[in-house]
Amino acid sequence: MKGFTLVELLIAIALMATLLTVGVPGFRDLVASNQRRAISFDLYSDLQLARSEAISRNQRISVCKSTDGLQCLDAAEGGWKDGWIVYANPGGLDDPADVADVLAVHDPIQDYRFSLIPQDPTSAVRFDFKPNGRSQQAGGLDLCHDSGTVQGRRIRLLATGTVLITQGGCS
Repeated sequence: MKGFTLVELLIAIALMATLLTVGVPGFRDLVASNQRRAISFDLYSDLQLARSEAISRNQRISVCKSTDGLQCLDAAEGGWKDGWIVYANPGGLDDPADVADVLAVHDPIQDYRFSLIPQDPTSAVRFDFKPNGRSQQAGGLDLCHDSGTVQGRRIRLLATGTVLITQGGCS
């Protein structure tokens, strides 16, 4: 006779259930950790792009939260997780003067469990880089995950224009 007995089959199913129970939450955290890394590097690279363009164009470049890729949101509207844009802003305007001024658009963050929380809500409407690459204002955003098991990331913008990513920042 070839095959498995009922006892052997039940033991195999019990072992698979145990492995899945242990492995799936860890895998979920691994996926969320990789998403956190990708989102933080997207914001980091767009801030670096803004700084680089400010220096090369010798004009102010801004990064602001945006849902449509054309206009900035004010403090009361939406959040950074809804998307952001990088745009040439020589006049210091609240929105891009022309569609051609938009240098980069970042779509909304797809995973609803992530949030980008301003470290200082009053200064986090827009980040501006001067023609010398320095920042108009220091500040940053905390990238948090609602699971509590995935450590947050803090994306900081220093007055010198330097962008840093560090662990933590979420409570």
